[in-house]
Amino acid sequence: MNKDNWSFEPIQDAEPKVVLLPFDDAPDKYSLAIVRTLQKLQVPAIFFVNGHFLESDEKKSMLKEIHDMGFSIGNHTYSHVNLKELTEEEQKREIV
Repeated sequence: MNKDNWSFEPIQDAEPKVVLLPFDDAPDKYSLAIVRTLQKLQVPAIFFVNGHFLESDEKKSMLKEIHDMGFSIGNHTYSHVNLKELTEEEQKREIV
């Protein structure tokens, strides 16, 4: 991960039998169980978050725990809309 601009860059010399594990629509009721299993097995993953899943303190706390356990967090917009169909201002609201 490039921490200068928070983007993920391809690994040019990666093992050919490596996969990327993305989890969409986190945090949900299974997220912490998944994270604990992945951490125990030393398997990295990225958790993509929709903003509307973070409307409660419980879900915010779950996401913080996922992050604190060392997993990457990705932005999946607020409501999972097609950004190509939105104005630039609407896109910004979805992402922020």
